[in-house]
Amino acid sequence: MSSAFKIFIIWLPIFLGMFIISTVCLGRMAIGHDMNDAQRWFPNYSKVLLNSNERLLRSKMTRQDALEVQVNALKGLQRAPLSYRPFVQTGIANLFLDETSESRRLFEKTLERNRRDRRALRALVNIEVSQKNYTAAMQNLDVLLRLNGRKDQIDDYHNTLLFLSEDKEAQGVIDRYLFNKPVWGKKYLTNRIGLMTEQNYLDIRHSLEIFTQDSSDAKNDRDLHTSYLKALQRMQKIDSAFEYWKILHKDSIQTQQFTVFNPKFEKRDELAPFNWSDINKPKYFSELDQGGGLYASYGGNAVSVLTEQLLKLNPGQVYNLEIDANWSYRQRQGMFFWVLTCIPSDIVISGVNLDDAAKENSGGQAVFQVPYQNCGAQSIRLVAKPGQYSQRIWSRTNSVDITLAQ
Repeated sequence: MSSAFKIFIIWLPIFLGMFIISTVCLGRMAIGHDMNDAQRWFPNYSKVLLNSNERLLRSKMTRQDALEVQVNALKGLQRAPLSYRPFVQTGIANLFLDETSESRRLFEKTLERNRRDRRALRALVNIEVSQKNYTAAMQNLDVLLRLNGRKDQIDDYHNTLLFLSEDKEAQGVIDRYLFNKPVWGKKYLTNRIGLMTEQNYLDIRHSLEIFTQDSSDAKNDRDLHTSYLKALQRMQKIDSAFEYWKILHKDSIQTQQFTVFNPKFEKRDELAPFNWSDINKPKYFSELDQGGGLYASYGGNAVSVLTEQLLKLNPGQVYNLEIDANWSYRQRQGMFFWVLTCIPSDIVISGVNLDDAAKENSGGQAVFQVPYQNCGAQSIRLVAKPGQYSQRIWSRTNSVDITLAQ
């Protein structure tokens, strides 16, 4: 045997081994960036099969694509028996083909291997909702809402929550989760308050009371209470808002009976709209000073409200309105004025202009009677309007008081 042939015999297995190893390596390397190349080098590798399925599932899938997903998933599972992906992929393909009898089992099997798989969780939520099994639906929806994800995904889950909240039974299930103050609770309640109607405002109040009974997050709770009160105000349900406000502040003596609450603008915890509100806009703002009094600044070109409070004055009763304030502008530069109007008619029943004539008295006063009709509640506001010349103006109101006329 010649020496050349001996060398060939020795190196042939080495070259074959290197070819096989390089083929495997190239196939594995191509999986992450070139599916066509990966399939050419290593078509039956489990990751290639399952990644190919992902591409089919993301495309505008046809019946033939769904059948191919089923075949690839089965092959992939045989080669990677511990993977969860074949189950969720087959489940999605089955739903597309209307072969739903096995879908629940497949998605549940997926979650046994990966409890955080969004597609399986979402699919199970849809299945449970369609069958009105709200407890199971919320169990999986709660997991989805706690996962980090894209904004559109989170919004989609919250839209499902809003849909469920329209069903009394499902709403009761959601409320049981709210009792434990879930991370998604504030956004859910904010969304519901934004869509509040005559039919559901009491249900929303019940859910809000459940969520905020644990006071571990006082700031977010305060935001929710404020949003709810403002929503009731927009709906002109002033009596309901006032009742809820008094419950929130039941430990405050001053909330029981009052005309103007907090007349000296002290820094108090009670919420608007039955206490004063700060406003912070680019061209105007108002703030309650630490030592009392309301500072307001205005440099706009349109009439603007700088603070407001809702009142519950008695129809037919005569009252005195008294304003104590100071300011340095002249009327041609703009003007602040306090105005009292009826709710819901918006009829002006009294007011005081902080103008040149009132400066000597550091404000002013007025006597008025509350109308009997369409004036079950009132609003008192500090308003600013532009003058002949564009200039920023300011004022400080030390107190606003309304008392019964003698």
